[in-house]
Amino acid sequence: MKFFKTAAAVFFLSGIMAANVRAEDFMNCPLPEQQPQPEYAELPEVPVRVLEYSETALDYDDYEVDGRGYTKAMSTSFSGDNRYNMRIDGQKLYLDAYIKPTAENVPYGFMVGGVTAVGNGSDGNLSLSFDLSSLSDGSIAFTYLFKNPTTPQYSYWSMSLSGINMIKEGGELYFTVPQSVYENNRWYLHGNYRVPEYYIDQYFPFVQVDDEVKGWALEITQNAKTDYEKIKAVHDWAAENLYYDYAYYYEKTSSTMLDAKDVYNYRYTVCQGYSSLCASLLRSIGIPCKVAEGLGVSGSADWDSIDANAANHAWNEAWCAEENRWIVFDATWDSGNTYDKDGDSFVKTYTKRTPRYFDVCDKQFAQDHRIVDYARSNYKYLGDINGDNSVNEKDSSDMLKYFAGFFALPSNRSNEYYRDYYLDVNGDKKFDFLDAIAQQRKVLFAANVKTYGFV
Repeated sequence: MKFFKTAAAVFFLSGIMAANVRAEDFMNCPLPEQQPQPEYAELPEVPVRVLEYSETALDYDDYEVDGRGYTKAMSTSFSGDNRYNMRIDGQKLYLDAYIKPTAENVPYGFMVGGVTAVGNGSDGNLSLSFDLSSLSDGSIAFTYLFKNPTTPQYSYWSMSLSGINMIKEGGELYFTVPQSVYENNRWYLHGNYRVPEYYIDQYFPFVQVDDEVKGWALEITQNAKTDYEKIKAVHDWAAENLYYDYAYYYEKTSSTMLDAKDVYNYRYTVCQGYSSLCASLLRSIGIPCKVAEGLGVSGSADWDSIDANAANHAWNEAWCAEENRWIVFDATWDSGNTYDKDGDSFVKTYTKRTPRYFDVCDKQFAQDHRIVDYARSNYKYLGDINGDNSVNEKDSSDMLKYFAGFFALPSNRSNEYYRDYYLDVNGDKKFDFLDAIAQQRKVLFAANVKTYGFV
């Protein structure tokens, strides 16, 4: 896989304008390996939302990931449009899945480690159990089992790239999750004390918001009633209508479309363009959206051997107000469409199959995505009130003393620049007592998780 350096550190520090940023400094990650997909016929839409949510996605199940990266439960997505919810109880695996059926491929069952369970999946829903007591120790493979209603035969294809990794060890069954990546991602996903509204007009190269972009967004989301449905509509539109520029990726050309408006008009780009356009569309209709940066890997990876700051990919997180949480999605990896400038060739491989990377769960996300930065400079110093290059309880004390009139801010913390990027902990563009609360939350959070040097 080809790696590119991130330019996140220079966005704000140098006051650089988008026009002066080199395209090669930004994320340029190819699509993951694609499994062969059958041709999908158009079917009536099924309801998208079928799951109930708690107040926060932090507690989406009761099964933690231990220090080995082992867990007894795995959920792939919060979305009702694509999900696999799995739980281990003793030697049994319980699996509830929704896989959108098509005219020629109806979900029929799964094969897990050679043990098969089938059901009536004509409506896309499967609820199955597997007795895995006969399996020996080792990795356990998953395989879809589809039935073609027009023939008596079944079609099989591997599910291994979906990031569902299961093993039997010492007679015990576990799902495996890259533990260091999982903890790293949870820190970024749930430890960001910027208020969501910060990501409405936050500066980011290539993100463009105006009335023209708003018109596009309103058209794309015209049938959506909730914020969740609007976020899903933007993801689906980008995945279906944008094309990955492989000519640029393979250095046949020296540039590609990155500005949101250019991406919309020309329809080819790399992951930076996918994510910048999605952020532009959502922000234009009042939905906070981040352009997240990090490392995307295709297939298995030895995460501990990869530089923690390595980055080659970009995706999005959008704030869903009615569910009080961030929706993680990667339209690039759900697309599959390709563009080759040599022949001016647009090849659409996107189908309306269930996406793997919309509203993805933490455990699933950690299989092939590691967050590096949210394109904000010096995040680790947010809340460094006294200017000693660390964030700790003393900053909380000094902040309270400042508001009480007993502590003067260091001179380099007094101008507008530092107020914005160091002192505005919660991101509401003010420096006030609410920042003291957010700063203390950050200190407490950092004290209770492994933060890998991010604070």
